[in-house]
Parts: sequence; structure tokens; C-alpha cells
Amino acid sequence: MLIPASTKFSSLWIRCLCVIAAVLLYSAPAYCPAAPPMVVRYYYSANDAVRYDYYAELLNMALKRTEAEYGPYRMERYTASLSSARWNALAIQGKSINVMWSNIGHADLNEKMIPIPIPADRGVHGYRVFLIRAERQAEFSQIKNLAALRHFVMGQGANWGDLKILKHNGIPVVTGTLYENLFPMLEARRFDYFSRSVLEAPLEIASFGSTYPDLKVESSLLLHYQFPVLFFVAKTEPALARRVRSGMEIMVKDGSLKQLFYQYFQKSLADLKLNSRTVLEMENPYLPPFVPVSNRELWFDPLENR
Repeated sequence: MLIPASTKFSSLWIRCLCVIAAVLLYSAPAYCPAAPPMVVRYYYSANDAVRYDYYAELLNMALKRTEAEYGPYRMERYTASLSSARWNALAIQGKSINVMWSNIGHADLNEKMIPIPIPADRGVHGYRVFLIRAERQAEFSQIKNLAALRHFVMGQGANWGDLKILKHNGIPVVTGTLYENLFPMLEARRFDYFSRSVLEAPLEIASFGSTYPDLKVESSLLLHYQFPVLFFVAKTEPALARRVRSGMEIMVKDGSLKQLFYQYFQKSLADLKLNSRTVLEMENPYLPPFVPVSNRELWFDPLENR
């Protein structure tokens, strides 16, 4: 039977169209909608900016280092005034705040959040100098050991993680609920000195010195115990925890974590003249097992800045 030429042509045309459609289907790039940004919520207070800007920038850099693997991100500040206890509680909950930085002295954070086991502060939080009233420098210059320091009363936050370390080492302490209240308490002689990390003290004098002109950084002593600051991520955000850890590991390897650290703190550390101070060592029996004490690459050494 003869098939009309028009029918043959139509059949051939249909087969050609099918081939063209198949080629276009398999050669065209698949459509993938843009991934939504990973939302990173952290606490930020204007009153605490002098202490926290470094950690916020470090967190941002760690997230940026991992964009190729994890995609875009958006950082959101939670700015309502919080006590340290309330800050911890909100971070554990993981809604308003899903990442925070804190020293390792809080059992609830160590157990109920995901700690990133790389010292964000390079362990320098455990090196402490004192804010004192200027007229008392001569008294502090006479201190040569912990036994002598125990005759003086330290000011401390009521919920701060090293409170139990101080008590373990026999240091008398008066506590205050809010950080900003400890400065007028010192000026009003409620206690003898306010122990601050070597990162915090110079910045605080620069920030609050005009308000409390009688306060100064004590010049002869350096207190030390293992007490690093880490990032902690809510357990509801395991991908964020992996991302922060990966970004910080990259920064350790390429040297940018150390570079950022000194960008913020080199001058203030040099001005403290750490090598001329009497070092008072205290033990910390509460150090969590996940703290990488043996990896010296991660830790600040006062000799670095001499």
C-alpha cells in the first residue's frame, strides 16, 4: 500500500521535533531556585560594643569563608538589653538568638548548646589585669603571690562563668547583676578591684574613663587561668555549627584569625607591658574535656607580643 507523501512528511517532522525537544531537555541547565540565606541571630548591645565587636566580626568572617559550601547567610542582631543569664537562656532556646560567644564556665551552655572547640579569643580571656582606683596602685604593687591577693576583694558578675574558679582558689568576691553596674560599684569602694581580660581592660578604660576618671588599669600584676571564649550554637542549628567550625578552621590555617586578633588588640596588649608583670597562676579544675588545650597553635602566648 502506498503511503501518501504528506503523511510521510508529517511523521518525519514529528520525529524531528521529538529529537530536538530531547536535545533541548538534556542540554539545558536544570533550574535551581536560589537557596534562602542561613539566618544567624546574635546578641548585640551598644553598651557592650567595646567588648563584642571583635567576636561579631570574627563570626562574620568565618561565615564568609564558607559561602561556597554552605551558601548565603544573613546576620541579625538581637538588641534588647539582657543580663548574662537571660542571654544564655535565649541562646539555648535557639529562636531569638542561635549563636553566641561565651567563656567555657557555664555548664548549661556546654551541655545544651553545640560548642565550637576553637578559642575565639585565642585563650587570652584567661589572662587578667585589674581595674582599680588610681590611689591604690601602691598597695597592689606589693602583691607577689595569690596569698597576698586574697586580702583584697574582687568585683565580679553574678552569673559569670569563672566565679566558681575564683572561689575554688580562695579569692573573696562581691558580685553585681549587670556588667555596667560594676564600674560605679568599684568607684564607690564596694570592692577593691575588677578583674578583666587583657583584651577588655584597655578598651573599657578608653570607653568609660571619662565617666569614671578615678579608675585605671593596675600596672604590676597578671592573673592567669585557662578560660577561653568559644562560639556556642543552638542545638536546633547543627548545620550552622558545622559551618562556623569549618570557617574558623580555615581561618586558623590561613592565619587570618590571628591577623584579626592583632588587628584589634596588638596595641592595647603592647601597652599593658605583660612581660614586666608578676604572674599569678590559678588552677581551673572545671575545664571541659572538649577544650583543645594541647593544640598550642590555637592559643595566645604573651611572648608573642613582647
